[in-house]
Formats: sequence, structure tokens, C-alpha cells
Amino acid sequence: ISQGKLDAAITASKKAIQLGDGGEARLNLGLIYSWHGRFDEAIKLYQKALETDPTLAEPHNNLGLVYLLQGELERAIDAFKTSIELNGGEEPHTNLGLVYSWLGKHNEAITLHKEALDMAPDSAEAQINLGFVYICQNRLDEAKVMLEGALRSDPDSGEANTNLGIIRFHEGNIEAAVAAYKKAGAMAEARNNLGVVYHQQGKRDAAIAEFKAAIAAEDLQEAHTNLSIVTGSVGNIDTSELQISPIGVPVGVPAVWCEFVN
Repeated sequence: ISQGKLDAAITASKKAIQLGDGGEARLNLGLIYSWHGRFDEAIKLYQKALETDPTLAEPHNNLGLVYLLQGELERAIDAFKTSIELNGGEEPHTNLGLVYSWLGKHNEAITLHKEALDMAPDSAEAQINLGFVYICQNRLDEAKVMLEGALRSDPDSGEANTNLGIIRFHEGNIEAAVAAYKKAGAMAEARNNLGVVYHQQGKRDAAIAEFKAAIAAEDLQEAHTNLSIVTGSVGNIDTSELQISPIGVPVGVPAVWCEFVN
């Protein structure tokens, strides 16, 4: 699975199930099916895995992700909580923290992301998530520490570079903000934020190009708003009228067992 060889992983998982390695194999096969949008099949496999071994935390985590994708928020929250109670590791902490941050429950999210970070101190993802919530609370110094730590673990992280660019922009370090946004690459949020910087610099055409790129990449609402403001005005526009886009990790973290994959 980690090598992206999903057909081989499906074959290995089915073989492992036939040989009696049911819980872990069903977990992996369910993960693949969920990636393919085969949610009902994935749910059945996770539930069967739990029948095989009720002590497994991972199927509850992955069930939570499927419920999340289906818009069943309360069921997702319950599944992540159960996985945490079964000592499921950092993944369910991360996922429940993401849900709480989306719901605006920032303090609860911070607690969970800190717990995830305690379990995986070098995790770029855990630091990005915590930094994102700190940005939402305007705790920029704390966010900066987290994002710089994330970039030590993953220098090319688009999310970390995008969010650090926001902090550099607020610090007035425009050159560093531009560099961070450019390093984030084609991420819609980074392109939108770069457009805001270009507008501040008086580069109207460049700003418009970045807003359009953000829309093309992800149909980003902030970019639509900014493009409308910039192209619809005949006078000067205060940059504070434009919308910056921080980014959290957009999807949750699945749990996977790889011991039986040769």
C-alpha cells in the first residue's frame, strides 16, 4: 500500500484473509476500498475486522474517516473516540482534532493535536495541525514554532510553507512570505495568498493571475472573492479587504497494517 501498488495490495489482503489473518488484512482492504469510494464495502470490512478482533483500534479510526467522507459527523466523532479509548495512537487523536478544528472547537483540537505530537514528536503533520489551530486563534508566535518544526521534518510541505507565509506576511517580512508561498507550489491557498502580497506591492496583473490560478487549482472561495474585489474596483483597494487562506490538513489519517505484505 505504501508503494501505491493497490492491485497487488488487494491481492495480498484477500490472500491473507483466506489464510486467517483476518483483522489486519480486512483493515487494509477496507482502506483501499475507501480510497476508491467503495464506502459500503469498506464499512463491512472494518466491521468484520472488529468481529475478528474487538480489541483493534485501527478499524474504528478508519470507520471514522469513512463516516466523515459520508458527512456523518457524529458517527465519525464517536468512532475516533472509541479508537482513542483502545489506544489507537496518534491517528485518531489527529482526526478528532481535525474535526474539532473544523467545528471551531479550537481548545479541544489543540489538546488532541498536542497529544498526537507527544506520541510522534517529529511528525510534520501533527505540527502543521497544531500550527493551523494557533493561526485560527491568532497565536502566531506559537504557530510559528510549530510550522518551523514541521519544515525541519518535511522542508517541502505545502501546508507548512503556506501557513508560515501567512505569519511572515503579518510580521511585515514580505520577501520571506513570497518565498514561502512559492515553495508551497501549486496549492490553491498559497497562490491566493501570493496574490494578496502582489496586490499590496501594486502588482495588479500578477495578483489577478494568482487568484485565477487558485480558482483553477481548487475553486477556492477566497480567491473568487479577491478576484471580484480587485477586478471590480476602479479605485484603490486596501489590502485588508482581501482574504488570506490558511490551510489545515484537508483529510484525516488512516491506520494501516503492513506486516503481512511481502
